[in-house]
Amino acid sequence: MDRTAPASPEDPGTGHRLLCYGGLATGRPVRGGRMKRQHDTRMLLFCMTGSAFLFIAAAMSLSGVDLFLAAQAAALILGGVTLVSLFKRYHGLDLFSAALIYLLYVLMIALFSPRLVNALAAYLTR
Repeated sequence: MDRTAPASPEDPGTGHRLLCYGGLATGRPVRGGRMKRQHDTRMLLFCMTGSAFLFIAAAMSLSGVDLFLAAQAAALILGGVTLVSLFKRYHGLDLFSAALIYLLYVLMIALFSPRLVNALAAYLTR
């Protein structure tokens, strides 16, 4: 084993040392660092929790508690957990984009309501 090797790997084309962050030789620094990413993750979780609670409260007051609302709440939770996992893994996804994706997902689920399902079923079965 060569003990004189540099601490960071070199680009074979240019011979310049690559920047290493988190064990990855990416060649470019990570914006903001680790603490900013953890703060962004907490903010994303706060945004998701708040919008999910507002959605469930509005749906309960408009249509009451039923199995369809439970399915919508489960879809919100599953979508939120999936998005947080992707946000933690891929650093190219920033906080604004992740929050916007989730809010559009909430809008999509809100549009998929029992009235819409019944109207589509009546239209398709006539």
